[in-house]
Amino acid sequence: ALRYRRPPFVAGWQVRHAQSTRQRAGDDTAEHPAILCATHAASALTEAHMAAPVGHADEHLHSFFTHICADGATHLLAHSMKRTVERAARGTDMAALPVLVAASTTASGGAGRAQNFLNVPPGAVSRRQVSIALPYSDTVWAACATGAEVLEWLERSAVAFNQLGPAPPDQMVMRADVPGFQFDVIYGLEVTFDPTQPPRYAPTGRLIDPSAHRVATARWQGAPLDPRQRFLVVANSFRLAGGGACPGSAPDRSSLRTDTTLGS
Repeated sequence: ALRYRRPPFVAGWQVRHAQSTRQRAGDDTAEHPAILCATHAASALTEAHMAAPVGHADEHLHSFFTHICADGATHLLAHSMKRTVERAARGTDMAALPVLVAASTTASGGAGRAQNFLNVPPGAVSRRQVSIALPYSDTVWAACATGAEVLEWLERSAVAFNQLGPAPPDQMVMRADVPGFQFDVIYGLEVTFDPTQPPRYAPTGRLIDPSAHRVATARWQGAPLDPRQRFLVVANSFRLAGGGACPGSAPDRSSLRTDTTLGS
């Protein structure tokens, strides 16, 4: 409950009294008529806005196996990000660098459980479906990085795996305490991980075992990744601003920033 007052000679309203209670809510909790009445108009407009078609999918896009193999939705995102940066880099020294794209998905189960997956059948794609794949208004950035830094980035992503052993036969591959968006796939490379090895990094991004390596192989254009090779790595602004504490990602490392927003 809230009570307001508007004192004389003072602009605006002030909260005079506030009181709240915490109540347990579940699937069987009845909807409150007063809340439904107050939010009906805004809710209807939101539903219509989110249901509007914004694109078309020729194939089934889903994220059910995004941590096992590259999924179509993330691949489409990476392709779009690459084209954005290639256009922005024209006429600069960065245009000569080979482009890699770091992309991930938030819709990969985890704390959101079975409801937290992207599942778009062929046909019209709504704004709501896009928001599931891209819930944040990040922009497309890029940074110059060496092959050695890219390898460290991959090792940081590999913390998402549990360390697997010879027994028992049924083991959870992914860690429940690492959100899906922390597992970056580097498009442009062929990478094999070995989750039987201990993690090199902690979930916070801190280096915990310098001798550990989960990246079994990393190949670029069919050859082993050269640690000295320079790349232009494309990612979202959250990642390249330091979000997720990936090695080599920091605001001062971002070589190119576009205004292109990821999302609907």
